Amino acid sequence: MMVEVLHATPTRNVPNIEKYGIQCTRPLLPQFEEYAGYYIKDYDKSLGLIFTIVEGQNLQNKYLKDFSYWRMWGNPRNKILDKLGVEGWEKVCNIGSSFFKNLVPVEEHFTILSVSVLDDTKSTICVHNQSVGKEGMNDLFGNMDPQYEHNDKVLMLFNQPLFQFKVVGSMNVTVKRNSKISISLNF
Repeated sequence: MMVEVLHATPTRNVPNIEKYGIQCTRPLLPQFEEYAGYYIKDYDKSLGLIFTIVEGQNLQNKYLKDFSYWRMWGNPRNKILDKLGVEGWEKVCNIGSSFFKNLVPVEEHFTILSVSVLDDTKSTICVHNQSVGKEGMNDLFGNMDPQYEHNDKVLMLFNQPLFQFKVVGSMNVTVKRNSKISISLNF
């Protein structure tokens, strides 16, 4: 039996997805690969992962917004962590928010896909909560905006391309001058 899950992707990816399906990508931080190794039987590190949320959750709109916030806020931060390590991150924090300005996109548009998958796929809970960050850091990188935190997001992770999908919505995400992230969901 098939169930529907949601996947959000930058809109610029949609033409390739229509040709080749939704492809896996390698997580930015190694602990996600470790986690996937426990979660997915026969996990192939060389392929990476596809993250989806269960369609119809009471909070699916919140979770889609959380996803786009994470892409704009968490991914740039994780790229720095991956490249510099924790010690390098601490040094960068001392430089201040100006270091991050060129790393964060000002605007991004996402397409929301509904994907048909087998209902026997395991699901897991995703937690994105962050306590108080480094003093003096820009909110964009120092503290996760509490309205996008969650500790109960149900995810289904996939380690193989997905092909049965349809476009069901979009999100526009803008980083404002005050470094706050604004999200408009059309679903």
